[in-house]
Amino acid sequence: MANLSSRTLSTPFTSSIAVNQQLAALNGLYAQAYNTAATAAALSQDSALTTSYGVPTQSSDNDIVSILYNDASYPPDDASSSSFQFAVQQLAQNQINEGNLLNRAAAAAIDLGTNTFTLTASGTGYSLEITINAGDTNEVALNKLAQAINAAGAGVTATLVNGTEGTICLNLSGPTGGSHAFSLADVSGNAVSATGADTKTQSAQDANFLVNALPYTQENNTVSLLAGHLQVNLRGTGRATVTLGSETMVDMVKSLLNGMNNFSAYLASNDDLNSGLSRAWSSLVNTYTHILTKYGVESASGGLLGLDTLGLTAALESHGASVREAFYGPGGLAPTVKSFMQEILSSPGAALLRSPPTSAYGATYLNSRASAPWDRLTSSNFFQIA
Repeated sequence: MANLSSRTLSTPFTSSIAVNQQLAALNGLYAQAYNTAATAAALSQDSALTTSYGVPTQSSDNDIVSILYNDASYPPDDASSSSFQFAVQQLAQNQINEGNLLNRAAAAAIDLGTNTFTLTASGTGYSLEITINAGDTNEVALNKLAQAINAAGAGVTATLVNGTEGTICLNLSGPTGGSHAFSLADVSGNAVSATGADTKTQSAQDANFLVNALPYTQENNTVSLLAGHLQVNLRGTGRATVTLGSETMVDMVKSLLNGMNNFSAYLASNDDLNSGLSRAWSSLVNTYTHILTKYGVESASGGLLGLDTLGLTAALESHGASVREAFYGPGGLAPTVKSFMQEILSSPGAALLRSPPTSAYGATYLNSRASAPWDRLTSSNFFQIA
């Protein structure tokens, strides 16, 4: 599955607000494009069934177990079980520390001079230090503390969070799983105690669950079944049943339209992205809505799409070959959407921003091919703000 924490772009904290916002926009865009491309790829000549009939693989309670990935080409008859009974006792979660809210413009609460402290993560100790100078504000001091923690490479991410009325705090988070617990302690000075960086608000823990009465413990909430052909996500505690069935073309079309709607909504809600993306995407959506309206695709408000499932089912029964050609044949909806998303995934970050940086804080990086971490649909590397 995707590993969402491996690419880092270091930036000076003097421009961290603008950069954080831009990188967050890119992270979201790449994730949306990756997921939409994967959904479009599922609706292909190789995997789409030639009939509208069948029962999809589904969960009896999506709030407890949801389908994350289902290989439509995998025959359910080959499975060792026609269903999987889940009893989720505990979800995996990561440790979160939330620091004290400090007046961002006030003199640093951390002692002047060199402050040393230890960060212990996953059983390994790291000795860190920061230097607080006369005139440093709390914002400057917290930036220094965050920078030292992020640079340690301990798997703990430090993020500055703005509070109300001019306050700011330092939040820390680690990967999911009980083995990824971490702690901080002052050695000299008061960098940890003054900022509350050691205040744990959520503990790291493993997921504990049963599948068909067999107990399992793991560090994350993604469960792989049938040698990876079926993957589900643990979402809450309780009992749920995942029942295998043959994925239908109607289901896959519905999934693709939902993915397209999510992508449309993300573009519409994000002002940091290049407006040309929205124009090009709207043109694609409008073109194919017009073409596919006779097969049940409907235009809804806000540029979103709906599906008349009965209309698509009827069209498959009477004009099956034409319907399949329109959705996943050459030039059809699915390959066109996939191509659009792959173009995004292979584009330099700066090309996707409305106002890309022209100097400092990583402008050269964002304008290079190196800043397109999703150019191959085999990895899932997000930017991290350091």
